[in-house]
Amino acid sequence: MDVDGSTAAAAAGLPPGVKVAKSYELAQPGAKDGETKIVREQDGSIAAYSWDAGKCVWEKIGTVVDAPEPGVITSDRKWYMGREWDYVFDVEMDSGLKLKLALDAGENPYIVADRFLDQHDLPAEFKEQVCLLYSSRE
Repeated sequence: MDVDGSTAAAAAGLPPGVKVAKSYELAQPGAKDGETKIVREQDGSIAAYSWDAGKCVWEKIGTVVDAPEPGVITSDRKWYMGREWDYVFDVEMDSGLKLKLALDAGENPYIVADRFLDQHDLPAEFKEQVCLLYSSRE
């Protein structure tokens, strides 16, 4: 039985309204540079892709991992980089490297993205994708 996009989004802890595309949809070009797609991989995992218009390819940003239940704030705060956070997630990069995304409930997604990009020395072009990953955790 195949899971539709809305059920797949809910199962991955993504917010309502986020469409999870099938992997074969990456065969179609993006509409604009930096467009983001959330895709169910053939192995069942959920990944984020960004359209690179210059190269005419979808580039994998990372895999959605360790999502908490939507809307649930736990009292189990996590320690990372010398302070407590409501959430600390692994963001798996295409290379297999896992980076930490730390945030507090209700934090501005653009502040979260800026901190993550600065902390891991990533280019600013990933800001919208990090915001999308962040919003999937709310």
